Amino acid sequence: MDSTIKLVDIIYLALFSFVLVALAFLYRCLPNKKLISSLWKSKREVNASEYDIFVHQLSHALKWMSNNKVGALIVIEREQNLQKYVLLGYEIKAKLTSEFLITIFSNKQSALHDGGVIIRGYDIASISSYFPVTQTRLITTFGARHRASAGLTENTDAIAFVVSETTGRVSYSSKGELHEMNSSDIDSLSDEISKILNFYVS
Repeated sequence: MDSTIKLVDIIYLALFSFVLVALAFLYRCLPNKKLISSLWKSKREVNASEYDIFVHQLSHALKWMSNNKVGALIVIEREQNLQKYVLLGYEIKAKLTSEFLITIFSNKQSALHDGGVIIRGYDIASISSYFPVTQTRLITTFGARHRASAGLTENTDAIAFVVSETTGRVSYSSKGELHEMNSSDIDSLSDEISKILNFYVS
């Protein structure tokens, strides 16, 4: 009987010690890493956070290039696969950052600043890719990047963002049509990008 009681006491003591250690660990990690909340964070919240970062990086790159009149063409792949255009450029896989986009387009000594960047998901899939130019009469008055953005989006569901190196204006192209964007401040630009992309986080 005594040996049974001692065994039960040992088991309870071991469980109690384990709980204390676990609580101490969680308490120590919580202030800095918010461990408990991260354990229960839903997939939707994680994806939404990644999307917010994506929009932030893209909008900051477009705003900087607009302010500095750096020409750029950035294509967002949607449902239709753009692999054939990826292969016409330099295929890579790199996380999208504003610094990377700015480096690509601002270095005019490099041939890589010509053509466009293709974004797949949240990553850069290719740089210096070339697209068919539109033959629409109204758009032929624009520069090569604008005509290429319209030409690509005429035949695909892609969305293209363009910065004019002449005026610094930011536009987007969808279904072959060009639309000027409000790039007066970063918040307005970010909000407009979110509406244009119309992402649904599941």
